[in-house]
Amino acid sequence: MSAQELSAPEYGPPPQIQKLHSMIGEWDIQFESRGAPEETFKSYQTTSSIVPLLNGAFLQERFSIPISSGQSVELVGILGYDRYREIYRFAWLDDKYAIFDVHEGNWDGEALVVDNLRSATTFLFGDLEFHSRMTWREISPAGFLMESDLSVDGGKTWFTQAKGRYLRKR
Repeated sequence: MSAQELSAPEYGPPPQIQKLHSMIGEWDIQFESRGAPEETFKSYQTTSSIVPLLNGAFLQERFSIPISSGQSVELVGILGYDRYREIYRFAWLDDKYAIFDVHEGNWDGEALVVDNLRSATTFLFGDLEFHSRMTWREISPAGFLMESDLSVDGGKTWFTQAKGRYLRKR
């Protein structure tokens, strides 16, 4: 292939991530979580900040949630779009478990759905491996819904472990 046949690379935030720029801002979150499908959800309030990284090519979220030990865990999420492989990638990082949990996926109708089945960056507790799936839906400048699902059977079945309703503070 000659140099003339190569097209110039695209620069800047891809349109697929610009589509999510309405998520940038300060948020109040009505959060619910549970540890197992048979448990009832526990509700609490928290806040989140979502900022653009690298001129808006990525989005970074930061917030804290309580965990069963009575402590809290601080989470940083980074969301981007790989224009060459046409896939979204999302990574959770945290201060308690120190796991770098990488998810991949795409749009399913009006919902962005990513999971860590391919990356295998899962939590391991004893002989159980916890895969996770993240879903964002109802995305608008006023707010959105985020759901986190878990699977202990390699993605055959899932249960909603946490959900958050984000409402814009400013």
